Amino acid sequence: MLGNATEHIDKVGDLQALQLQEHNANASYSIQVLPQVDAKRDFGPVTVPADSYLMLGDNRNNSRDSRFIGFVPRKLLIGRAERVLVSADILGNWAPRTERIGMSLRP
Repeated sequence: MLGNATEHIDKVGDLQALQLQEHNANASYSIQVLPQVDAKRDFGPVTVPADSYLMLGDNRNNSRDSRFIGFVPRKLLIGRAERVLVSADILGNWAPRTERIGMSLRP
């Protein structure tokens, strides 16, 4: 555990946050968890059916993704994400992060 913090959420108030270090086989990440937020933190393992996809949002505590809606059948996919459409700075009053708009999603 790295520490504790207070996170202000508009229309909710101040929430206690846990700042943690997460490890996988090749990397280590700093993450923040808001225990008071109803989120699916304990998920898996799952088997993804053939011709289906597991879709995960980039905000694990606030994404209504396959953990909530289930797997997405291949026939419903109409394209591939290639670039960032819009990006907002949550700490800067949701101001657009113009340097990210149009950025490629490929390394």
